[in-house]
This record gives sequence, structure tokens and C-alpha cells, in this order.
Amino acid sequence: MAVFVNLTATPASLVDLPRWNGDAIEVIQNTAITMDRTKRVQGIFGTPLPTATIGDGRVQTDPAAALFPFALDVRLTGIPRRKLFRPLDE
Repeated sequence: MAVFVNLTATPASLVDLPRWNGDAIEVIQNTAITMDRTKRVQGIFGTPLPTATIGDGRVQTDPAAALFPFALDVRLTGIPRRKLFRPLDE
């Protein structure tokens, strides 16, 4: 006989739940799973990574995401909007 289990992730302040891993792959805070066998579920908590620029340009994150799980390596790259220098041979 299958039993339904409701899962609710309650993150601390300044933290959010980007997704569930394992047998629950939802991207919402509340989810339900059917317990018809042994299951593994992990809540992945993360935080936004705000970036700012002075002048023209932007900061690119790799991977691109709204929320970043803790301990994830993120590469930040400054992308100029316009050419800021002139080559010497011009």
C-alpha cells in the first residue's frame, strides 16, 4: 500500500530552495512523494549572487542561475558593453 508524504522546506532568512534532488525533482518549496519503496530526497538550498558594475558593461555568471546552491563554484566574467581602448596599430 502506497503512502503519500508531504515535504516542506523551510529555509533560513536570505536563503531559498532552488530545487529538490533525488526522488523529488520539483522546483517548489512544497512537494509530495509516494512512499511505495525506499526513497532519497534532498533539499538544495541556495542564495542569490547579486552583481553590480560601475560604467558600461555587465557581469556574467557561469553557470547562469537566479539562485546558487551553497558550495557551488561560480565563474564571474566582466563583459564590457563597448570598446574601451584602441589598439596601438590604429
